[in-house]
Amino acid sequence: MRIKCKAELWKNLVEVCSPLLGELQFNISEDGLMLSQLDESHTALTILELSAEYFEELDAGDEGYIRFAVTDMKKALKRIKADDTIILSFPDEFGNLEIVVEGKRRRAFRTKMLNKEKPWERRPVVVPEARLKVCTEGLLMAVEDATFVGKKDFGYFEMETTATGLAVRAREESGLRSVENVLLPGWDIMAMEAKAGVKASYSMAYFNPIVRSAYKLAGIIQLEYGTDMPIKLDCQIPYKGKLIYWLAPRVEKG
Repeated sequence: MRIKCKAELWKNLVEVCSPLLGELQFNISEDGLMLSQLDESHTALTILELSAEYFEELDAGDEGYIRFAVTDMKKALKRIKADDTIILSFPDEFGNLEIVVEGKRRRAFRTKMLNKEKPWERRPVVVPEARLKVCTEGLLMAVEDATFVGKKDFGYFEMETTATGLAVRAREESGLRSVENVLLPGWDIMAMEAKAGVKASYSMAYFNPIVRSAYKLAGIIQLEYGTDMPIKLDCQIPYKGKLIYWLAPRVEKG
């Protein structure tokens, strides 16, 4: 297995795929890279596909994949420069995954190549009641503001379509503190197909890291969801490929 590309591209791929995953597995083919993984709690699904044209070398070898610990890879990528190139290969002479960053100097890191797992093939079957194309910056501001009612990324927020746009709300059970952001057409909403009152709640611990990561690459996200249904975040990335997140809703018991 051997991959060679711009280090900045590789760093972007790792960043957008890893907000909820401790390990990443990219399957390699002549068409490009593909990732499809559930998080450990089976709450969120991350899907990425990227065309082979963005790689100087993309050789599947006998393995046909690359899988690694996110913490190790991020440490290796911490000090990359804009003009650096990265080469990932397996196995090296020690049977490990080798990560080489080349630029003004050559830096080599070795870590364990993790065992291959089967990609998650199932997809949620949802007929969306709401479909909105929104500015990622506006969505990020709304979900970050929702943390006003509690600790960072702790708790839930509610998303509801209204006659004027998309409301993002959070409220303490005591009712002492609450927050509401409304994304409006013509500014944060580029397109909207929905009736008013499509409502669902999602965990800040999952939704917020997803939007923060997507913001690094995607200026626009298409949201598709229904009342108390999973939400699909289809991120418009500046490459030939796709970046999609699925997230389960919070459903009140009783």
